[in-house]
Amino acid sequence: MKPFQFYKSRHALVQLFGVGLWLAFLYSSCEAPVSPDLVKKTVPQLIQDLKSSESRVRAQAAIAIGQRPSSEAKVAVPELIKLFRDQVPVVRKRAQEALIAIGKDAVPDLIKALDAIDPTVRFHAGRALEKIPTPQAQKAFLKYLDEEKKQV
Repeated sequence: MKPFQFYKSRHALVQLFGVGLWLAFLYSSCEAPVSPDLVKKTVPQLIQDLKSSESRVRAQAAIAIGQRPSSEAKVAVPELIKLFRDQVPVVRKRAQEALIAIGKDAVPDLIKALDAIDPTVRFHAGRALEKIPTPQAQKAFLKYLDEEKKQV
C-alpha cells in the first residue's frame, strides 16, 4: 500500500468510526506477534528498527529486544529509554516492557532517566523500576514515588 493510500484509508476509518476505533486499530497493529523477520535480526539491527518512522516497527522491535537474553539486549537500553519520549503510547509501553525483561542490566540507566525533565520519561522509568525485582531498583522506585509526591 502506498503512503497516500494508507492516509486515505486511515482518514476513511476516522470518518466512519471516529478516532476511538482508529486508535484501537493502531494499538492492535502494535500488538501483533513479532514477525519471524524480526526474530532473525541481531540486536544492533533491532536498535535501528527502534528509530523507524513507523510506530508498528518501533513497537515490534522493542518486543523482539525484550525477548532476547539480557546479556545481548542490554546494549539497547539507551535507545529503549529514548522511546519513552515517543508520541505513540503503545511504543512507550513496549519499550518499558522490554526494559523490565532486560532486568538488572537496565537499572542504572533507568535510575538516570528518573532525573529527566520530561514527566513521561520519569513515569515510564519509575514503572519499569517498580517491576524489576532487585534491591537497587526498588530503592530507586521508592525514591521516585517520594519525589513525585512532593511535586503534587
